Amino acid sequence: MIRYRGIELDRKKAMISHAGSVHTFRPFDGRHLMFDSFRWLILSNGITKPELFDRIYAYDPDGGPLDGPHIFDIRFWTWKPVFQKLKLQLRKERISGVLCYELCP
Repeated sequence: MIRYRGIELDRKKAMISHAGSVHTFRPFDGRHLMFDSFRWLILSNGITKPELFDRIYAYDPDGGPLDGPHIFDIRFWTWKPVFQKLKLQLRKERISGVLCYELCP
């Protein structure tokens, strides 16, 4: 169990809770890709899409989706209901000219 800025992450149960809301993530192909993505977005204090892609798909034998890091443009949009349920917001900020993303309470 990890607690960070009022957000609780449970890796064993693939569960995130914040502000009284809880979301349990289902595995896809035996992996918790969505939970891992959320975890990196919460704990990284700003991560670029290529860094996030590398952390999620580094050990994938196929190398991940063909769209590469651009897949997160679509995923961020489809994950909005989960962000809202957990009362988190996806923030983006330019740091030294590089666009970084993070999930914040």
